[in-house]
Amino acid sequence: MKTKLGLLLVMLSLAVWCDDSTDAEQPTDPKVDYKQPPSENQPESTVTDWTNRRLNRAVAAATKAQQRSDARSQWLLDNPKNPDPYKQRPATGEPEPKSAQATVNSLPRSLQRGLVAYYPFNGNAKDESGNGHDGKVKGAVLAQESKEATHAGYLFVEGHIDLPNALAQQFEGNSPISVSMWVRSSPNLTEGNRSMFAIGVEAHNRAFVMVMVKGRFLYSQWVDGDVRTDYVISDRKWYHCVATYDGSSCSLYADGQLLTQKKVDANRATESIMIGKSFVGQKELWKDQIDDVRIYNRALSEAEVKSLYKYESKPPVKTGNNLLRKLAHFLRP
Repeated sequence: MKTKLGLLLVMLSLAVWCDDSTDAEQPTDPKVDYKQPPSENQPESTVTDWTNRRLNRAVAAATKAQQRSDARSQWLLDNPKNPDPYKQRPATGEPEPKSAQATVNSLPRSLQRGLVAYYPFNGNAKDESGNGHDGKVKGAVLAQESKEATHAGYLFVEGHIDLPNALAQQFEGNSPISVSMWVRSSPNLTEGNRSMFAIGVEAHNRAFVMVMVKGRFLYSQWVDGDVRTDYVISDRKWYHCVATYDGSSCSLYADGQLLTQKKVDANRATESIMIGKSFVGQKELWKDQIDDVRIYNRALSEAEVKSLYKYESKPPVKTGNNLLRKLAHFLRP
């Protein structure tokens, strides 16, 4: 009992980190210093009062922290081109805390170079790279978050997302390109062709297509120039798929690992660019989820692909909730 009480007092003392200025209305005893944990020889009622007071402070502080976090996220969505948003005021009008500025989890500098479009699918198909290449949703629907809460994106069962032609025009002929995305597919969707991403037209050697053929990940230029792998995507897990082209060779990656590399001659057309299907109508819809699409105007290196995989594999930070979850688990009957 003493050990459990001691652990409880230590955990509740951590609530001071959240916001020591939050005053919850709790019974007070003028003889008790509520800033210090009670000793084991004090009455049980004093221990209970102190525990409730600290727990309520933690709940109030966590709620306030979550509100600040939500406001910052909304502000960033509304101001994607601001060069230094964390020196401005978020939507609530509150000054941004210096501690929050210091812990912003930004994309590594090397992975910002050449990024011409980024679609995190945060409730829409907007390009959050700041280049204005917003997508148009054509039948795809927002997906529910997975249990891992790392990815969700859009579900491409009956539709796709068109991207602007101005973006496609940057990749004409044999221009360098890298496309990174997270995909998920069911075991019963391994028959036929299922396209993740496509640029070009349905013509001989005039395309850049990331596609799954009979469950296996490959790159196609339409008829000629296929780069095949034996990598299977079919068990409802999330996979990080990347295709790069440096002007002469195509490289395919999955979960940060190089699968294959092959020399191919590209002569890409730029009539269309899309996520979740190719040029042959509804026959090659992806039929499952895609999230976090990044498009670069250069070929990422093997080290950069590994770095991007590690960066995007990190689970989201949940401010304030971890302490409460531990407390609730500890205090349950």
